Amino acid sequence: MRLENFEFGYDNISIEWAGIYLDLHNCFDFTELQYHTLNQSVTLIWQRSNESWARSTPISGFKLIFNQVTYLQMIPRDPAYPFSEDTCLRDLSFVPQTERDDFDNVYDIKGRSETDDLKFVFQSESGIKLCSRTATFIAFE
Repeated sequence: MRLENFEFGYDNISIEWAGIYLDLHNCFDFTELQYHTLNQSVTLIWQRSNESWARSTPISGFKLIFNQVTYLQMIPRDPAYPFSEDTCLRDLSFVPQTERDDFDNVYDIKGRSETDDLKFVFQSESGIKLCSRTATFIAFE
């Protein structure tokens, strides 16, 4: 996967875009997944959290667009968690394709291969794993 205009942070919870650190765990809420079957793309949408500590975050939200998606897997949430935990990222990392059933381990984000899958796991234990040719970051002002 080629990251077009951003990088993932070393801490496995952030994005670095245009010289700005964006903390997805504390300052953004995951709100939507769009899967476009005809053009083989997935869009993940995040909005700035309403919590007081997120107010200084310089953008109101963003979307990640994954093009030429070749793999998409989702795992369900654990019903023991409140629904509010569905929006809070626990971790993200690239995962070797040989570990497609693994949503628990966190791998070094910088030690990835171009063919690795990308996984997002949320506090509710739900998860998204995908593989695509490219990923693009688009900020909402």
